[in-house]
Formats: sequence, structure tokens, C-alpha cells
Amino acid sequence: PLPPECPKCGSRRLEEDEPVSEQFQTEIVCRTVRRRFAIHRGHCRDCGAAVSGRHPLQTSKATGAAGEQLGPRAHALMSVLNKRLGLSHGKIGWLFKKVFSLPIDRSTSARSAARTARRCAAAYGQIRSDVRAAEEVTPDETGWRVGGGKAWLHAFAAARTTCYEIDPTRSGDVAERLLGLDWRGRLVHDGWSVYDRFLQAIHQQCNAHLLNRCKELLEVARRGAARFPLAVKGLLQQGLAVRDRFAEGEMSVH
Repeated sequence: PLPPECPKCGSRRLEEDEPVSEQFQTEIVCRTVRRRFAIHRGHCRDCGAAVSGRHPLQTSKATGAAGEQLGPRAHALMSVLNKRLGLSHGKIGWLFKKVFSLPIDRSTSARSAARTARRCAAAYGQIRSDVRAAEEVTPDETGWRVGGGKAWLHAFAAARTTCYEIDPTRSGDVAERLLGLDWRGRLVHDGWSVYDRFLQAIHQQCNAHLLNRCKELLEVARRGAARFPLAVKGLLQQGLAVRDRFAEGEMSVH
């Protein structure tokens, strides 16, 4: 409704003379749900084994002193905050307390990440198998940190699957463990020498890396020295143009 008085002169003689306008707002609701599971227990009359019920939402079978557990969404959120957004376990504990009024220790978040990793081991194994069976793989690596120490993040991208592996070294052994030296697909890479050990693969150098090298050479080349990088750059760009024309249906497979 209109305010009780005019914000400019303080008059209370206000009159509506325009249609009511609308505004829409979307808000998020943060609430904590506490569930109670009544677990039935018994034994098998034939073999005497102890049996108990298990609800699909239970994340643990523990009861008694260890009967306070976090739900599956809480554990999933911890993994997203830590692995996707890069929050430390201490900051995750702060967020849970401030946003959800749910105090947790940083050790709780750390143990949750470790348990989630164990649960995802089968899926990770399937990802590795999918990459190994792919016809084309693009490997690359970048610097990483593990506990403050130096490490390397190795990425292997296929058409529909990407596999990540963290290793203390930048060694080509990581690619060898994943693909195997007898891998026969197309290997698209930046020309790093360790990939030369894949003798059965078809090697394709990354055009972006080659174009960048041409650019760097042209920045310092003088006179005749610029001919070669210019020719290579033109050839690569021509190849990319052919690819684009084929993708748009302007050229045949031949």
C-alpha cells in the first residue's frame, strides 16, 4: 500500500491515481530437516544371523553413541563445496553453522569427502574404462596442490567423458597407466615428448598450440625468417576453415 505520508513534504493527503503494479521476487529457503529412523532388529531363525532394517535415506547403520548422522544431501553439498568450489573444510564448517545452524567440525567434512570418494570408486573405474575405449583422447596437465605440496592434475578428455588423475609428478606414466602403450586411437596433444611412447596411436598435435607457437615466432622474426611461421599458420587456418565448411554441410566427406 501507499506510505502513510508523502516522503517529500510529509502530507498525509495521499490518493491512488494509477493501477497497481506488480513485482516478482524469487528467494531461497535454507532449512534443516531432522529425521528419526525406527530401526527394527531381529535374527534369522534358520542360521541365527542378526538382521536389521535399513531406510534408503540412511547414510550409516550406526546407532547408540554414533547414532547422530548427516543426510545424503549434506554429504553431497560438502563434496561440491570442497571439490567444485575449492572451499576448505574449515570454511565448509563455518557455512554449515551460519546458513543451516548445523555446527560441524572440519574433520567431519574431511571424512565425508573420503567416504564419498570410496562410494564413487566404481563410477571412477567406469570413467577410466570409457576413456580407454574412446576413439580419440586429448590429454593435458596442469599444476596442482595436495596438502600444500606440489602435484599435477592430469586430464584426459574424450567425446563424452573426461577423466582426471592427480599425481605427484608430471610423468607420462599416468597416461600409460590409463590408456596402455598399445592404445590405437587418435591422441590429440600439445607435442609433449612423453606421448611419443604411444607408438600404436595416431598423433594429432593441438592446432591451438601450433598457432600460438607461430604467433610467438612471428613476434621476433625479421624479413625472410617470417616466411616459414607464416606458411604454417596459413596452412593450419586453411585446415580449420575446411573443417568448419564440412561441419556446415558445404563440403562432402571426400
